[in-house]
Amino acid sequence: MRTPPNHPNDPQTIMNYGHNWKSVELQQQARERLSRCSDKSNDMLNQKAVIYTRVSTDRQAESGDSLEYQIQRCRNYAEMHGIEIIDELVEGSKSAFHNRMEDRPKGSVLHHMLFNSKEINTVIFTDVSRMFRNLGDCVDFTEKLIKDGFNIHEVSGSGELDLTKPNEWLGWMMRAVMACHFSMEKQQRAKEENKRAIKNKKANTSSCYGLDLSDKKNVKVDEEEAEVIRHVFYMYFELGYGHKTCADICSANGARGKKGGTFKKGNSYRIIQKRELYESYGILKEEKFKPSFDMLITA
Repeated sequence: MRTPPNHPNDPQTIMNYGHNWKSVELQQQARERLSRCSDKSNDMLNQKAVIYTRVSTDRQAESGDSLEYQIQRCRNYAEMHGIEIIDELVEGSKSAFHNRMEDRPKGSVLHHMLFNSKEINTVIFTDVSRMFRNLGDCVDFTEKLIKDGFNIHEVSGSGELDLTKPNEWLGWMMRAVMACHFSMEKQQRAKEENKRAIKNKKANTSSCYGLDLSDKKNVKVDEEEAEVIRHVFYMYFELGYGHKTCADICSANGARGKKGGTFKKGNSYRIIQKRELYESYGILKEEKFKPSFDMLITA
């Protein structure tokens, strides 16, 4: 039975290439693979990277996804792949859902180093949710990365991402969608729980901050506390401050809790969850709010 063409035992193949023709082909393929790996290694050695870490709450900063944990994972990754670290940007208590990358203090530094000064060409981070919780922000930032040919390394994902490849781009965007969906779901759940508590009279509505609800037919607004409420909303949504920062600024400007105690981050959190309630009583007005509190405490 005649052997098929290009089979190792085919006489014509043996005559043309010798008995070891298959070994020669495999060796050539191995050399090509080594060459590609070498080129990739050289590319990594030329990468000048910044590590970007972020937490949105003080509780998260102390949990398993702490800033120290993120930094150490990124450092280990960079050392393993021979990537030079130029700087480490640590974003503390900053929401990525309400703040685009260039609107965050350290995010704006990263944006400048990548697209303006061109000091770096690589960003290392643990997870897409540390970079983005806002899908529009992720899309705009990704387009700039692709346009300028910059590299990103998602440590907990697949490592280095080539966003010019459709499959890797799709996976990256899907993870960004999930991060955005998680934040939206969390916000919606908090609003619904607050509405349900007020409706079922399970919340302490008689001592709601800024309002006296003991007489439902004659609700009174405490103008001094209402001013604090407007500042909390301004700092949280307009400036992107975390609850602890909002509370510290309010406390430094003389704000007190409902029972006269220290104004803490829990007060700020509960105020944010009652947005629709405050809007219904005119505490949050439509016209442009002008803050009077001293914000320099954050510097």
